[in-house]
Amino acid sequence: MKDASGGTIYESGFLQPDGSLDPRAHSFTNRPVDLTGNFVDNHKVWTIHSVAYDNTIQAGRSALVRYRFHIPADAKGPLTIIAAVNYRHLRQSYLNNVLGKDHPAYPVVELVSRSRTLDLGETPASAPLSTDNPDWMRWNNIGIGYLDQLQYDDAIHAFEQVVRLRPDYKDGYINVGLTYIEWEKYTEARAPLESALTLRADDARALYYWHWWSAGRGIPRRRLPISKKW
Repeated sequence: MKDASGGTIYESGFLQPDGSLDPRAHSFTNRPVDLTGNFVDNHKVWTIHSVAYDNTIQAGRSALVRYRFHIPADAKGPLTIIAAVNYRHLRQSYLNNVLGKDHPAYPVVELVSRSRTLDLGETPASAPLSTDNPDWMRWNNIGIGYLDQLQYDDAIHAFEQVVRLRPDYKDGYINVGLTYIEWEKYTEARAPLESALTLRADDARALYYWHWWSAGRGIPRRRLPISKKW
């Protein structure tokens, strides 16, 4: 984030002089460890015992990342926020192992970048760009992010916007029903699942959750495995 004079108010996700990632950055990555619990960052895959951490985004999923920072009292508006998703194929520690510490900088690819200008005070909503996903898809994506963070009420609200904007999109109704099931509000899950089956009676994903719901009459006997198809 920068103020009107170009001064940086907040920054996260930059590369440090030695090429390593800002330790405060949000990174979609994993941490394989060996038998002693040490991080395996040298590609010795035969030593990997388990994966201690993995927040990579799977196909069909979404991620919700939050940032919080303080705007100085003497900041001059308007403020410009730039959000970008960058990709680097290899970790700096691995590059150092393979190429040595004095190797040339490894390329970083900017996958997507967006900026918004905000006034200090009230800022009206801005129109989406022509290249943006449609509204119903953005609601669906953030709904998945809310659901993965167990924020069921926000997820229901998001998926309800999906079915309002795209009443012909069966997965919107399935996502409403799945959220209610995860929230353990089993009675409320019935209507959206029935709506999905009305749109497509042979849909495998809708049938799976409907039969699970019907067999248990809404009472959970085991934790429901979540389909990765959205």
